Amino acid sequence: MASTRLAMPVLEQDIKCLRISSELRRICPDGFNFVMRFASDNDLMVDICRALDDKPGRDPQPERQTSGSMVKERMNVLPAPTAAAVATESSG
Repeated sequence: MASTRLAMPVLEQDIKCLRISSELRRICPDGFNFVMRFASDNDLMVDICRALDDKPGRDPQPERQTSGSMVKERMNVLPAPTAAAVATESSG
């Protein structure tokens, strides 16, 4: 599998993941939407967390959920218990 800074396969806590940069949403909305539709069509869970270096008071996009500030922003897309896709937001 090829990887770029926009989409990179990773292993997180023994779960195969795909880390997707939020920059992909800006650069190639169709590609980002494809990944999100794929997750939805395959009943994968999406988990989005906040980046450590996000500026305080930053207004998140409406569909984004944030966890605590100690976790990087990512979308974990998990089918029941075995796989994940991760989208990481860079603070740019």
